[in-house]
Amino acid sequence: MFYKVQILDAKGKLKKLFTSEMLSKRHWELFPDNMKKAEKEKNIKQNKKNSFNTFKKVGFGLPVRWKLNKQ
Repeated sequence: MFYKVQILDAKGKLKKLFTSEMLSKRHWELFPDNMKKAEKEKNIKQNKKNSFNTFKKVGFGLPVRWKLNKQ
């Protein structure tokens, strides 16, 4: 549900009025485009590798430098 929005100038006079119907129509016209954009961003984030805890991939919870020194 959208509420009407009134845009006033510096003197307090009504400059623009956006009705609930106008806002609802605009939202639903833009909604599919926004969903596609959100899906793209989600896929990009999932494809990025998280290198924050890479030492856990080496094994046994030891930091990478300790594993590399033993090799």
